[in-house]
Amino acid sequence: MEALKGALADINHVYGGIKHIIHTAAVVKDGLIRSIDTATYESVLCPKVLGSWNLHVASQELNLALDSFVLFSSTK
Repeated sequence: MEALKGALADINHVYGGIKHIIHTAAVVKDGLIRSIDTATYESVLCPKVLGSWNLHVASQELNLALDSFVLFSSTK
């Protein structure tokens, strides 16, 4: 989390602000949902959810004046 906050703070400083955050998580373990076991499901979902949450928390703690915060993921 500290590395993420540091990166966002640096970008914010260098470019004079961050207006948009777009999180497009990709973890590929192909298969139909009905055939995926719990461990595989969690290994795909956890990085997406944690990445989204960490961006949310970091952007709030840095008081970024965002115009948009977009989360994108896909399923089969």
